[in-house]
Amino acid sequence: GFMGAGDTTRTAKLAAWLLHLQGWTTGLSCADGLYLNQRCLQTRGGMDFDNAERLLVNRSVQAAVFETDALHLLTEGLPYDRCQVGVVTSMPSTQGLPAELHAGDDERMPGYIRTQIDVVLPTGTAVLNAEDEQVAELAQYCDGDVIFYAGSATHPRLAEHRAQDRRVAFWRDGQLILAQGKQETEVLSTQRPAVSRLLKEGKLDTGNILVAASVAWALEVPAELIRAGVKSYGQSPSSL
Repeated sequence: GFMGAGDTTRTAKLAAWLLHLQGWTTGLSCADGLYLNQRCLQTRGGMDFDNAERLLVNRSVQAAVFETDALHLLTEGLPYDRCQVGVVTSMPSTQGLPAELHAGDDERMPGYIRTQIDVVLPTGTAVLNAEDEQVAELAQYCDGDVIFYAGSATHPRLAEHRAQDRRVAFWRDGQLILAQGKQETEVLSTQRPAVSRLLKEGKLDTGNILVAASVAWALEVPAELIRAGVKSYGQSPSSL
């Protein structure tokens, strides 16, 4: 499940693509609609509870990716009780929410958003933005593992997490690195023509890639497949 203040749609779509390439029948519920194995089932109400739940009752679905936002969380709740991976990219604001929700001021938002981390299974993983203080503090509510990510390797929270032999993801000199303790895996470079083209055309940004790669890693998708998946993103499955 993905949650954030900005555009988590592209990140959710990329994550679903990586899981699809892993060979899983993958459902995706996001702001752009409802998808099954990269095929669009409907373009409206993709984040609505009833539509998202369609993926959970479909027996063929092996992996389901859900994007939600503060409005859907507060009006309908999450469409699932437990999840394998919970992602928070940034802390939303209560501004713009309907007055009848009585959401209060921004200080109350972490109390709502922690729901996304509360539902992570003990065998699961929270993927959290180390650069957003309020998001990083949600780690304390996770029953499972935590992967912190940041735009650079030098973020103190990343260093501290790594020192405990835990998992972090970051960019360094245009290289996407997944690291645990002293061990590092270079996943891909922004210099690669296929990747730089995606970035230049605005189909993805480095943040989308970083978060989706962290989610795939949490689900044990190998680095080679993450690399191939990012490079082939946006192609039709049949052309691969």
